[in-house]
Parts: sequence; C-alpha cells; structure tokens
Amino acid sequence: MLLTFNSNFVTAQVTQGKKTPEGFKPVVVVITLNAAKGQEEALIEELGSDGNLNITRAAPGNNKVRFYLNKSVPGEIVLIQEWDSQQQYDAYIQSRVDSGDLGRLLSLTKTGEPTSIKILNFQPY
Repeated sequence: MLLTFNSNFVTAQVTQGKKTPEGFKPVVVVITLNAAKGQEEALIEELGSDGNLNITRAAPGNNKVRFYLNKSVPGEIVLIQEWDSQQQYDAYIQSRVDSGDLGRLLSLTKTGEPTSIKILNFQPY
C-alpha cells in the first residue's frame, strides 16, 4: 500500500494544542490519478503549478494539499488534501468544476476521471 493513515495521528495534527471546536469534523481526501500515455509530465506540471496549489491552499477550510508520485506504478499520482469539513471540500470542488480547472486536469488522465477518491471522515478526540 502506498499510503496508510492512522486517524488518531491525522486528527492529532489538526487539533494539537487546541480545544476541538463543537461540530468540527475534518476530512482527508485521497485522490489517485493515472496519467494518460505521454502525459505524466504535463499532469505533474498542472498539479504542481503555483497557481493550482495556491488556489487550493487559499480555499476556505483547506489545511493542506500535497501530491506524490508512486514510483511503483508509472504514471500514478496520489493527491492528499486535508479539509475542515466535507461541505468546504464540496464547495471547493464545485468551484474548480465551474472554472474548468478540473476538466483541464482530468483531460491529462487515462480515463478522464480519477482512478479513485477516498474521503476519510475523522472524529476528533
């Protein structure tokens, strides 16, 4: 397995040193993309461009965004985002659909859509 999450560890990072606000339900989104043949560099450039990363980082509720290349599977990229809530993530995705950014990104993948999307909902302690 490329990545393993321990919900206690992730939640501890989000809430360490702070009282957990009432109703706080963080989510971690793990998206796997497979680049179309010959498009790996273009997909990496699109994901890694300052504009794209800055838009995500500036979105309300975003705490972190990173992407990784899976060296075991050529062309596979794993994108990890941490959000304060599912609602904020959903609003962000809709804004990226509306702007056409998501369509441009997915046009560089094998199937025109993510290989997988996992939304991990955590219960703070």
